[in-house]
Amino acid sequence: MTRTESIERLLADTVLNLARSADRALAQGPEGGDRPRQLAIEFDDAYTGYVAHLEQLPSHAQLEALQALDAALAAMSGPAKAELWTESAVRSHPRWTEIRALARAASTQFGWLPT
Repeated sequence: MTRTESIERLLADTVLNLARSADRALAQGPEGGDRPRQLAIEFDDAYTGYVAHLEQLPSHAQLEALQALDAALAAMSGPAKAELWTESAVRSHPRWTEIRALARAASTQFGWLPT
């Protein structure tokens, strides 16, 4: 697997994890810590790495799907929105329902299938 393929696989894994049910997404990764924030950080790291190492541009629809997911996560940040970063919020808050839908849309655009 090339470095570019590895970077895209990491992005696919993080997007697919965000698309999973709340319980499955929260269960993926290390136990303990602040798992809701880790979900966003993992996506941000993978997305940033993907963009930094692009060898060819994704389609317009693919890029828009990733940007929409990134923007939705960014809009949830800040001290005034701390209530969005709990496991309970991941399970029941409409913003997280939107994140899951955006992640599913991005995975569909790229043809990434859940494992």
